[in-house]
Amino acid sequence: MTKQKAIAQLENLKEHCNEMSKNNKMWESDVIALDVAIRSLKDDRNEIVIPSNATNGDVIKAMFPEFRFGLEYTYNVCVKLSYHSEYDTGLLFDKKWWNAPYRKAEEE
Repeated sequence: MTKQKAIAQLENLKEHCNEMSKNNKMWESDVIALDVAIRSLKDDRNEIVIPSNATNGDVIKAMFPEFRFGLEYTYNVCVKLSYHSEYDTGLLFDKKWWNAPYRKAEEE
């Protein structure tokens, strides 16, 4: 089931619960809960919002918010991505690439 189909199904269920709540107030909390769930699913875009002036580094930071970022001091030409501490092996990114403007891939 796709996300859109799940939302449609929940909306149908909400209508049913809403009709049932006219005769029995017990259903009102179900209507409220379904409304919250539907809004949550609609708001969750599962995508990273990238500003138009973002750099490649901005995109990487948005993708991995739990990671730490800092300059690699050895040559001052790389940005180090590490998970736990400055002693992690981590990943190194070329500083010029990191600071270059992000270019979105062409849509197919």
